[in-house]
Amino acid sequence: MKLTESELNSPLWLKLKEHWEKRLQTLRAENDKSLNESDTTKLRGRIAEIKANIEIGNPKPIIEME
Repeated sequence: MKLTESELNSPLWLKLKEHWEKRLQTLRAENDKSLNESDTTKLRGRIAEIKANIEIGNPKPIIEME
């Protein structure tokens, strides 16, 4: 998925991004605690999903080969 410039600057996207970044900080802090293997795996899955959501606003540049 790729967002347009106007979508990236929309109040909704900025609000969602801020929410996900705060949530990511919270989840990373929880991950630093001593958890069992199952809880750690679940938490890392949540972290990966949040990072994937944030990444929608950071599209990878296309590298063209000559």
